[in-house]
Amino acid sequence: MKKILIVEGNLREENQSFSEAGIQTHTESLKDSLAYFTDKLETHVVNPSSDENIDKNIDVLSIVFNFENKNYFVNNDEFGEFESLLNFNNIISLSSQKLFNEFQIEKSDKFIAYDCMLFLLDPSIRPDNLLNIVKYLDPQSELNKKSTVDEYIKFFQSKFSSVNKSIKEFELETTLHQLYKDVDFPMLKILSEMEKEGITVSKEKMKKLSKSLSTKLTNLQNKCYSITEKEFNLNSPKQLSEIFFNELKYPVLKKTPKGAPSTDASVLEELAKNYDFTWTIFLHLKSQRNHNFNHLLRS
Repeated sequence: MKKILIVEGNLREENQSFSEAGIQTHTESLKDSLAYFTDKLETHVVNPSSDENIDKNIDVLSIVFNFENKNYFVNNDEFGEFESLLNFNNIISLSSQKLFNEFQIEKSDKFIAYDCMLFLLDPSIRPDNLLNIVKYLDPQSELNKKSTVDEYIKFFQSKFSSVNKSIKEFELETTLHQLYKDVDFPMLKILSEMEKEGITVSKEKMKKLSKSLSTKLTNLQNKCYSITEKEFNLNSPKQLSEIFFNELKYPVLKKTPKGAPSTDASVLEELAKNYDFTWTIFLHLKSQRNHNFNHLLRS
């Protein structure tokens, strides 16, 4: 059955006054019209929050994100702009670093950094860009750099259950979930403080480290090419999967939420115990991450 999402233009209070007066709202009229033509359509309605309700407590799980320096939330019932995270009991964040920079966040049990989880699953995603998260959730999505916040809200509303499901699946990945709790989530606060206060670095030491890492990366890359006898993108999970499981016939240890063979860090680490080539790939990706961080500090 096909689904359609109707975004209600009237505020919740306005619709209530219509109902009390026995007047059918535009949304109700539209739903009736659709039902008249087909019974094979599932309709969902979301309502905007009024300005008066921006400061109310949101008890249900909500997706929050930053768009053009403004913060928005969306859940199964409503959406809107917000000014404080204190109004939320449980959130799924798609813009964690920006929210950490703006708000005081301490615990990870109420704040789920979904973008950090995606990076652990696939470092090539670069989830610091909202559009990249969209493409991960739906590669066929037509959203682009010119899309409006309303279009993003509609998209995340439609993907709410998918996001929630993928989080539950991620939490079952013991190694990655522990890495998220012990390293990636605490790092958000550290990076936030670094951005606010700044840090001192030695340019000379950074130059030497950058040169050393570049040499290491090149050597590891060439070693991989010599083993496969062809060049490929070592940062592409799709190309790695093709080489690992189709060409080299490595065992598939687990799959992504979309059903494809996974090449995340935990899989590489496990395969590396028996296959030298996988260990080389693992070292390359680890060195690449260090090199990117070093480049960030130098800039």
